[in-house]
Amino acid sequence: MLAVLSQIIVNILTDTLVLGLLAIGMGLRVRSAQFYDFSYFAMFAIGAYLIWSFTSIVGLNLSLAIFSTIIILGVIAYVIDFVLLRKPLLNGHRLETMIASLGIFVVIENLLSLLAGPDNKLILNNSADIYVLSWLPGEPVLNSHQLIGSIISLLIIIFLVTYILKSTWGIRFRATDDNRNLALAMGLRPWRIVSEMQVVCVILAGISGILYGLDRDLVPEMALRPMLHVTIAIVLGGLGTIMGPFWGLLVVTAVWHFSGLFFDTKWQDASVFIMLLAVLVMMPKGLSGNLTGALRQT
Repeated sequence: MLAVLSQIIVNILTDTLVLGLLAIGMGLRVRSAQFYDFSYFAMFAIGAYLIWSFTSIVGLNLSLAIFSTIIILGVIAYVIDFVLLRKPLLNGHRLETMIASLGIFVVIENLLSLLAGPDNKLILNNSADIYVLSWLPGEPVLNSHQLIGSIISLLIIIFLVTYILKSTWGIRFRATDDNRNLALAMGLRPWRIVSEMQVVCVILAGISGILYGLDRDLVPEMALRPMLHVTIAIVLGGLGTIMGPFWGLLVVTAVWHFSGLFFDTKWQDASVFIMLLAVLVMMPKGLSGNLTGALRQT
């Protein structure tokens, strides 16, 4: 039993770190754009599929494939944000914009299935090395793909949080998030910050999708479960801090993995929603009890 518990804890930590980039990026996207953008999760799947296309079909090396993927993701995000979503947002139609973003997510998911086919794909065809963590109780195992993904995610999270908290650009973002009208009066350009943050968030989603795909098969609907888990995580962790969605995701991932230990695996997704409902009944504002400044004003 100790070995099983140790392995589950390792799996929880690795999954949370890799998907933590997606959760933090979504939190920043909501804080900057002031609506829940479901199309953002499509970047997660597109990033993984673009890497597979560039490495398996075009024959690019991994570094050049990642660079090309980030450029293409930026263009796609620009089109979605400026052409499809910006006008209804400027007119104050946030609910309609959120529904439209969900439609964009569904369309992109179907396009992936149409263009790449419904069968499973692999970013890396070589098998991963297995490491036994003998210095931990139960001696859990960790493969090289999980290790690489966890380390890269952790380094990006540390850099991102430090940059937002310490840099001048981060101060502008937080000022705009806290009070958009006051930031505008002080000469800041809120929509420029929205666009800049969109680029950051898209890169986070794409990298998260790539790291997630290193250890799993790619399927067109691969972003669905991460989307559900991150959405619940944001409700639990709140948007009051940069790391709030990450801590919420840690709770969601733990519930999902442990429910698979004690119940049939078909109950794993249901257990996460049951946990969410229980928390909201006792704490209507979630575990954090706060939202971001911009959303408090709506």
